[in-house]
Amino acid sequence: MLPQPQPDAYYDGFNERLFGAVPSRAGRILEVGCARGRLGQELKRQDPSRYVAGVELDSDAGQVAKKRLDEVFVLDVQAGTPPIEPGSLDCILSSTSRSSRTCCAVTSCTSRSGCWTAPTSGSSPS
Repeated sequence: MLPQPQPDAYYDGFNERLFGAVPSRAGRILEVGCARGRLGQELKRQDPSRYVAGVELDSDAGQVAKKRLDEVFVLDVQAGTPPIEPGSLDCILSSTSRSSRTCCAVTSCTSRSGCWTAPTSGSSPS
């Protein structure tokens, strides 16, 4: 799948609802559709000891995210999953309902007490 062109605001957006939904105890986080990594950057700023990784389809956005996050996987989650150890994540985030539906396979990466956080209907990046 080819990335669809998006306005710059999309790639640098910050979803406050998603940020607020991350449990404070979450130390290992994966964001599906991380764009340029702004949300993950803020999660690391909130707690510098966190490991925050991202998955992004757009390679240019992914390159920027690599400077902000601990690890970024540039791939299409419909075609594959990131090489993350099953059970090793505390939280998986998705900033779009589309990536929520297409990334069910990565839920095996969350620990038993982990969370899957996606936007509620009508939410959008701030």
